[in-house]
Amino acid sequence: MQKIYLDLTPRITTSDVENLILSGKGKKDSSPLEQFFEVGGGIYQVLYYPLSDSLEIRFSDEAGFHTVKVGLFWSRPGRGGFNDKPLFVCPVTGRRCERLFLVGSVIASRYAFECGYSYKNLSKKQRDVKKALDILDRAIAREAAAPGAAPGQTEEDIKKIKDLFPFVDI
Repeated sequence: MQKIYLDLTPRITTSDVENLILSGKGKKDSSPLEQFFEVGGGIYQVLYYPLSDSLEIRFSDEAGFHTVKVGLFWSRPGRGGFNDKPLFVCPVTGRRCERLFLVGSVIASRYAFECGYSYKNLSKKQRDVKKALDILDRAIAREAAAPGAAPGQTEEDIKKIKDLFPFVDI
């Protein structure tokens, strides 16, 4: 099975739906509150049911229309916080988490997919090379947007690359 990296995987975070959840907290009727938002190119509908303190996430893909029920857990404030913080309860593992990822047609925490972030698997040298290439990519994008200095040749870009690779003469 190919390893899944979460760097670019569509995700839903508690901060995405926190306003929806807090606006319905303490509500006494059973009508759900809804919010639409875009994640990774897809449109998602989130319904919050205040009486059961749960969410329903609806989305569609090539395989059809999907509905996932997600429980909420309220954590106690820590480190000087004043309010309780909502956390998702992963529908697959049951673990509390701040992010749910969409892989295929499954919404779950990263523990359900047994995956991580790609930079965790890179050596220090590989991370430095990746940073330098990212700097050059941004410079090329800037050049395409506004012609001027050659890509990667602005003083800012050269300084960043020299900081990463002091042994390279540019």
